[in-house]
Amino acid sequence: MEITIEVLNVPDPYMGELGTHGVGELGTNGVPPANRRRHFNATGHRLRSLPSTPDKLIEAHRHG
Repeated sequence: MEITIEVLNVPDPYMGELGTHGVGELGTNGVPPANRRRHFNATGHRLRSLPSTPDKLIEAHRHG
């Protein structure tokens, strides 16, 4: 198997000042939506605001 590496000189508006991307953003930003989706799949009720607290879960069940 051969691997080819190509460098593209296309500006990316999301890069930092040094032309780099952050490493930990994906791992930290993916957790709240995943937890909200897990709750919806388990109960059929959506939470519309963060943080997901027990009070909000109970309220979501009451109002459907």
